Amino acid sequence: MTERNEDKPIRRMRANAGWFAAVLIIAGCVLAALTLAAIAIFQDAAAKAENARVGDRYTPELTEMKRGQAARLEGPSRWEIRSEGVRSLVIPIDEAVEAVIREAAQESNSP
Repeated sequence: MTERNEDKPIRRMRANAGWFAAVLIIAGCVLAALTLAAIAIFQDAAAKAENARVGDRYTPELTEMKRGQAARLEGPSRWEIRSEGVRSLVIPIDEAVEAVIREAAQESNSP
């Protein structure tokens, strides 16, 4: 059986179509990998920016503020004048918890 000259271009096109499909598949995989890499880089950069903004850095002002808050919570009982001259009794948090427990126990024991 002899090959017709008309069939040769069709065979070439079929052979070229296989290579073309392989190149498209490889290009798609490379594009997908680059996209995933770009997303990972962006998310890492965003996380670093967020950490830099919020940060775990303790500035002297923050450290001093935390010391002051701890001293107020754990310090001795005292009267403080709040806004507009209103006086408030400030007691350490442990004493406040004990007072609430005692009061709840008294209320449950009373008839």
